[in-house]
Amino acid sequence: MTQAHIREAVVTCLSNDPVAKRIRVAARWYAQAHYAENAEDSALALGVGMDAMLTARQPLPGSAMADRIAWLVRDPAARSEARRDYLRFFGVRSAVAHGASSSKLHDPSFLPDFFNFVTATAWRLLDLHESFHPTTDAQLDDLFESLRLGTTAWPAATA
Repeated sequence: MTQAHIREAVVTCLSNDPVAKRIRVAARWYAQAHYAENAEDSALALGVGMDAMLTARQPLPGSAMADRIAWLVRDPAARSEARRDYLRFFGVRSAVAHGASSSKLHDPSFLPDFFNFVTATAWRLLDLHESFHPTTDAQLDDLFESLRLGTTAWPAATA
C-alpha cells in the first residue's frame, strides 16, 4: 500500500457520502475498542463499528450484515469465509451486548483478529466506493441488494 493510496483513502473518508460517514463512525468505535479497559468492551465497540459500516437505513439482522460482508469481497470464492468470520465476531459481540461473555475472548488472537477484520472491512468498503460511487444511503442499499441478486457484479480488478 502506497502513501498515495492511503492519502486517497483519507480524502475519501473526509467526504460527505454514505461510505465516508459510515467509516468515520466505525473509526470512532475502533478507537473506543483500542482504549477499552477490558476485552468485552473492546469486542462490543468493534461490533458496533462493524454495524456502522454494514447497516442500512433501517436496522438489519446479523445474517443480513454477514451477507453484506460477503458482497464486499470481490472474489466469489472467498465470500463464504468472510461471512463465516463475520458471524464468529458477531456472535461474541452479540453475547457481550446481551450481558454474557464468550470463551473466545480468552483466546489471545481473537481481539487482534477482530481489529484486523474491522480494518479489512473498511478497506473493502472503500473499494466498493471506488468501484461503484454510491452517493446516497439509498444508492448504497440498492447496490448491496443488486450485488445480492446478481444484477450487479464487481468490475474486473485492474493491475
